[in-house]
Amino acid sequence: MSLEKGGDDAARSLASENPDKATCSREQGFLGSLRYLEATLDAKLGIESDAITRKLPEDKGHVSWHEQMSMFFLWASGTMNTSCFATGFLGWDLGLCE
Repeated sequence: MSLEKGGDDAARSLASENPDKATCSREQGFLGSLRYLEATLDAKLGIESDAITRKLPEDKGHVSWHEQMSMFFLWASGTMNTSCFATGFLGWDLGLCE
């Protein structure tokens, strides 16, 4: 697993420092070519490719209020809909609530 992460960290650090001049290492095989394509597109489009790794407080950027509201409405649209309400009332119909 450490061999796999070694090449990715170098490509990610280059892409995060300067997306225009990022160079991606080429790997062998079909999956390697797909990973190379992904890293190249991430670098060109400026997509954050290390979203799973933990971010330190000094690495985090400012999030404006309208971005926070859009994330809230995305969460609300996924959780506050009629299918969730219908699933919630199943417990009552099945006698799970007293």
